[in-house]
Amino acid sequence: MDIDELLGMAERALMIAEREVDEAEVFIIRNHGTSLSIEKDRIKSITGGGETGIALRVLVNRRMGFAYCSSIEGVKDALKQAVQVAALAPEKPFEFPAGQDFRTVPDLLDRQVLELTPENAVEFASSMIEAAGEANPDISVTGGGVGFGEEEVVLMNSAGLEVSEHLSEMNASVYTVMKTDRPSSGFESEVSHLHFTDFEEIGQKAAELAVRGQNPVKIEGGQMPVVLRPEALSGLLEFILVPALYGINAGKGESVYTDRLNEEIAHPDFSVVDDPTMPDGMNAMKMDDEGVPSRRVALIQKGVLKEYLYTIATGAEFGMPSTSSGLRAGRFSSSHSHTSPVSTSGRNIIIEGNTKEEERLISEIDKGLLIYDLMGAHTSNPASGDFSVTCSILFRIEKGEITAPVSQAMLSGNFPEYLRDVSGIGNNYRRMPGGLTPMGFYIPSIRLEDVKVTGER
Repeated sequence: MDIDELLGMAERALMIAEREVDEAEVFIIRNHGTSLSIEKDRIKSITGGGETGIALRVLVNRRMGFAYCSSIEGVKDALKQAVQVAALAPEKPFEFPAGQDFRTVPDLLDRQVLELTPENAVEFASSMIEAAGEANPDISVTGGGVGFGEEEVVLMNSAGLEVSEHLSEMNASVYTVMKTDRPSSGFESEVSHLHFTDFEEIGQKAAELAVRGQNPVKIEGGQMPVVLRPEALSGLLEFILVPALYGINAGKGESVYTDRLNEEIAHPDFSVVDDPTMPDGMNAMKMDDEGVPSRRVALIQKGVLKEYLYTIATGAEFGMPSTSSGLRAGRFSSSHSHTSPVSTSGRNIIIEGNTKEEERLISEIDKGLLIYDLMGAHTSNPASGDFSVTCSILFRIEKGEITAPVSQAMLSGNFPEYLRDVSGIGNNYRRMPGGLTPMGFYIPSIRLEDVKVTGER
């Protein structure tokens, strides 16, 4: 089924809905792809296929209703459900967006990805497994996988909107363990809309990280500088900083940044933007999942809070326009689903500032830590900014050099306060999906000063 067929389906669904309600919106998503999983140095399973789904939002007496179905034949039943939901919903100001000019985002569709086969998935996965084993014979690939496919999105509503997007995606990941008396672990991943081929490098880097983690030492706790790798930093952004910048949270007093627009909240060299118009960006499309044209949003500019993120509904509630931040979260990170209602989400979060090599961030530390992973960031509190997380892949820094792996440590404190002491931003940018949300990132390492560290007892 191509975009034209989906547009035809959306038109039929909209006609059915408009006979019964004041206004309606039809959201259709179709995806198709191949997914392969790895376990214990072997390919565990490979699956393929796809699905098509239709979501309806209706307005009846200024009350919103939502329902979904899997085919055009189910639209009438879904419409009944949406009308029933609307009858129970509160009356709120809401208008579907009218048709507008949309700017095409480059590098979101690669025909090479669409031509990949399950045999290619096996080839790619085998390359990662073999490269990890060649790096060290004691390395075991304990998990990971390869995936690729395409996604088509169509939006149509009573206000005259008609817009569509066609995307491709590839992803690969490897998790490794060094099989010794004291096992150590490593990981590496890659994600892009475009075709990539560095599978051997992915396996090799994951293995090398596990090897570097051998013979860990314990450390004493205290306040010290830490360099957070992108993989570690993303969790604190996903579960603390970005949710605190949602307009709905700030407006209800549930954010550490409530009523703080135009205040300095971070180091003057630290900026955060949400840019879903970045070529090959995470969650990049010409529109969000409500049909609002995508735009770059400057959230924190040189340390000063400039904007919150809004959907159409949350923006209307607080007298603000949408920031093209409405997404329909799927079951997995960075996926979209017709079964979910629209909610606020960061799309492609980017850190900006004066960057330098990660080696320089490290070389300027007398005593500190290099952190590769964080566990437990999802338990953090965006209303206060407080967090307490465990790190299992980390290294000691002494006199500007990485000297030894550390067995385990805990980081805690207040993340917004730590952002006032950002003392360095790397240039090692990585494109990454969120851990539990559809949020995406394009971020480097950063260095924070005086972070509270608790060593393993």
